[in-house]
Amino acid sequence: MPPGPSRVFQVAYRFGDRQIGSPTMYLESSVKPVFKVTRKSLRNGSSVGFRGRLPGPNAGGRSITLQARVGRKWRTFKQLQSNHRGRFTGKYRFTQTRGSVLYVFRALVKRQGGYPYAAGASRKAKVLVRG
Repeated sequence: MPPGPSRVFQVAYRFGDRQIGSPTMYLESSVKPVFKVTRKSLRNGSSVGFRGRLPGPNAGGRSITLQARVGRKWRTFKQLQSNHRGRFTGKYRFTQTRGSVLYVFRALVKRQGGYPYAAGASRKAKVLVRG
């Protein structure tokens, strides 16, 4: 099946002169947001921008959670909302970084009513901050 939202489908095939159909099946698709950072490296005191896009349909007005990796866990630091086209933008200013630190970010989208995707996360984006 081609990529896309979660959906119901049936499979039909021919066996001799008979056509046989499967029972109704459900394919659940996880959302995979496009997620990018505006800068790959910067100094403490500067800001990095985040931008991304959710696949449609019904991608407008959806909640996106931005997270940073802290040790082995993900910590939420910003909540965003997609516009009517499924696009989102955000910004974060670094103020507490000492030394050089490589930060790893992702965009997480939880299951939401009216949006035909299961929860999913973007690829990781990295930013080097020099304190």
